[in-house]
Amino acid sequence: MKRERFEQRLLRIFEDAGYSPSQIMSVTPEEMVEIPGITVPNIRAVLAVQNRVLDETYGSHKKVVSARLLSDIQKTWSQGKESELAERLEQIGSTVIPLRADLPEKCFVYVESTNEIGIVTKGEKGYIPLGQKPEGVSVREGAALLNETQGVTKAQAEAMKAGSLFGWDTPAADPKNYDDTGKPLRPKHRERGEAR
Repeated sequence: MKRERFEQRLLRIFEDAGYSPSQIMSVTPEEMVEIPGITVPNIRAVLAVQNRVLDETYGSHKKVVSARLLSDIQKTWSQGKESELAERLEQIGSTVIPLRADLPEKCFVYVESTNEIGIVTKGEKGYIPLGQKPEGVSVREGAALLNETQGVTKAQAEAMKAGSLFGWDTPAADPKNYDDTGKPLRPKHRERGEAR
């Protein structure tokens, strides 16, 4: 399909679903999968454009904002106010789960048990089914292509999947425990002569 026809079709799909062209830049993957007639390539195209615009608009500014927020949190903790935060969270029934900064906010995962693509959100249990299967590639490859479009590495995707399944505080939810292909790294075994 020619690029111009693809773009026109994509705009028509969003328009039929009640979205203006300017709203396309803020629509989430969860909202996109609910749009009738949308395909995985359509979603990939929108996500790629959203990322490109964010990078052009904010560039490295995102890192500055994150660093400033982290600095404020560190100051609060060093002033001994962590107990105040913990008490407030306890009152409303929440807990603090340490989430790694090197994890994306969302990613796509291949769900073997149902042979589908799921959307995992950092810090949340489980996944949301994408509801569509890719055309021309396997479901596993489709999830990998969607992540690639978002700049999500295979290690990050596997860590996100593990976090959503086993908890975000487990070692499996840390991308540093995976190689570049998303395979878990084997723990280093001690020599027999070393202390246990």
